[in-house]
Amino acid sequence: DSNPEKNEFLAIYNNTEWETLESGQKIYLKFYDNLVNPLDLWVEFPEGNCYVYQKSSDDGVVEVLDNTKSLLVIKITEDDDADQYALLIVTATNENDLVVILEEYENGELDGRVEYNLDESSINLDDLIICPFPV
Repeated sequence: DSNPEKNEFLAIYNNTEWETLESGQKIYLKFYDNLVNPLDLWVEFPEGNCYVYQKSSDDGVVEVLDNTKSLLVIKITEDDDADQYALLIVTATNENDLVVILEEYENGELDGRVEYNLDESSINLDDLIICPFPV
């Protein structure tokens, strides 16, 4: 391959938008070819008819552990506690489907795990209403 960057997940999926429905709640993700802030997240807040928006770097220190053609692994460590972190594992099953596993660790031990499938989204994320804080 003459373009080695295209063998990296974040380069392949740069600026792509994805969606899922989790427990009746719409969730959107957008990936960036950026190791400091590899993704943005919009989570529906049903009572407010709005979305909570955050960058991956809002929750702490972002570390990209794996960024290969079909696998992205991101570790987000809370700023003040190295034993509190989340692992976000994204696997491309084919061009139009991604599987996301979110593992949350407390005191270095697995505290919670969710898995969901993402479909490519055609919504304009700029049109989403962002919730005023506090919601």
